[in-house]
Amino acid sequence: MQAHSLKSCMIFNVSFFAVDEAHCISEWGHDFRPDYYSLSLLRTHFPDVPIAAFTATATKKVQKDIISQLKLNNPFIIRSSFDRKELYYRIVPKKNAKEQILEFLKEHPSKSGIVYRNTRKDVESTAEFLSEHGISSLPYHAGLSPEERKHHQELFKNDDVRVITATIAFGMGIDKSNIRFVVHGDLPKSIESYYQETGRAGRMVSFPTAFFYTAEAIQERSAIIYVIWKMRMNSRGQERTCQR
Repeated sequence: MQAHSLKSCMIFNVSFFAVDEAHCISEWGHDFRPDYYSLSLLRTHFPDVPIAAFTATATKKVQKDIISQLKLNNPFIIRSSFDRKELYYRIVPKKNAKEQILEFLKEHPSKSGIVYRNTRKDVESTAEFLSEHGISSLPYHAGLSPEERKHHQELFKNDDVRVITATIAFGMGIDKSNIRFVVHGDLPKSIESYYQETGRAGRMVSFPTAFFYTAEAIQERSAIIYVIWKMRMNSRGQERTCQR
C-alpha cells in the first residue's frame, strides 16, 4: 500500500477494509505478491477498523499466514468445499495441443473463454493459430506492454474478441460474467493455480474446463493429475448437461 493511499484512507475516514485475493499476501500461497505485504500496515494505522479477507484458494497454512499478516484478531472464518458444482472437468492426453484446442472450441461455437499456455511463445503461436482458423483470439502475457495487455483485456471483456490466450498472468480480478470455458493446453504448475484459473468459468452454470497432458507431465506432477482426476469424477453428473 502506497503512502498516498494510506493518507487518502485517513482523510475519507474509511470504516471497513475488504482484501480480495488474500492468498497473495502469503509466502506459502501459489501467487505470492510482495506488494500485498504492505497491507499489514492497515492494522497499525487503523486499529479499530474491521478487516475482511477473501480468497478461493487458501490452504490451512495460507489461511494461518493471512490471519497473521493482516493481524486479524480472533476472526470469524468461513470455509467452503473446493467442489464446484457448476463446473465439469475434462482430461485429455496431449497429442497436438493447438489442434486439440481448436477442436474443443469448435464444440462450443460462439462461446467466450480462456486458453492457458505455460510459455509466452506458446501463447503467441496458439493465438495466431486460432485466428488463422477463424476464431478471434488475442495473446496476453507479461512480455506485452501494459498498454497492449489493457487493450487486449478490454476487447475480451467487451466481447470484441472471443478467446484470450494467456499465461497465468491473466485473469485475477477479471470482471466478465460470460466466460463459458477454460482450457489448459499444458499441465498447470500447481493445483491451487489450476483451481483459481478454472474458477473463472464458474460464473455461468454447467460449462466445461479441460486440460491436456503428456506422459512426461504425469511423471513430473502425478499428484496434480490425481487431484484433477478426482475433481473430474465428482463432476461427471454435469457432463451430459454441458454437452447439449
